[in-house]
Amino acid sequence: MFEDNTEKRLLEKCAQLATWHFLENDPVEKERLAAELAQCVKEAAKAKEEKKAGAEKAAQIDKKKEQQEAKEKAEIQANEAEAAEHAEWEKGMLERAERGREDHGAAPEKVLEHTLVIPEYIRNCPAYQQVLEGQRAAQAERIAAEARANNYQGLANQARLEVAEAREERSEQQQQPESGKEQAEPGIEADGDYSYEQASKELDAEPIKDGQEIEGEVVDVAKVNGQNYYVIEQDGERLAVPAGDKPEYEKGDEITVSRSKEGFETGESYGYER
Repeated sequence: MFEDNTEKRLLEKCAQLATWHFLENDPVEKERLAAELAQCVKEAAKAKEEKKAGAEKAAQIDKKKEQQEAKEKAEIQANEAEAAEHAEWEKGMLERAERGREDHGAAPEKVLEHTLVIPEYIRNCPAYQQVLEGQRAAQAERIAAEARANNYQGLANQARLEVAEAREERSEQQQQPESGKEQAEPGIEADGDYSYEQASKELDAEPIKDGQEIEGEVVDVAKVNGQNYYVIEQDGERLAVPAGDKPEYEKGDEITVSRSKEGFETGESYGYER
């Protein structure tokens, strides 16, 4: 292997010093030559290591260059293959469209619909997959929303039907009272009406009138003079409703309330606002 000038010069100097050391008889001079020879050997070894490191670095640079060239070549080949596939797809689509126009038994649009195929490189594109998944998710959400709407509508219709049946039953009972019994007393008597109105004022709400029906959100559950009351908000108006000994509903619940001679009737609301 050819040495560069520095390494060659140091090797020649080491050889010369070794010869002089071997031939020298003076102990002092011989010791000086030995020290100089040791220093020369050290410098020669260092020059050799630097040369080796330089050769390895050059080899790494050449290797990276070869790898980069190979990568660029592979990308060019892949692009060429993709372009060829796309050109082949376009050619096939045009040929099928042409055959469709020649076929008088079917419309050209229908031929395209059955023969159009998405190329593989487009199907594998992340952007295409993202759009496709978004469309499928949106369609699934529309189907689920329609199902929820139909379910809520069915519940609302059932609730209205039950309320209507209960009213009809109460009306029949009022029109045909049992013999030997007095007329049923109102749910809230005169004294009760006065207490109810006073409690409504303390709650900053209006009392519900006989025959009135309301539907709204429970905004408060409070106790006045030992009695429990719901405060319901309907269209911005606060209304007070007796809640009994153990209130069934809490703040935030949507309920319906109706008042008749028998008293108050409450139920859960099945409106869309829930």
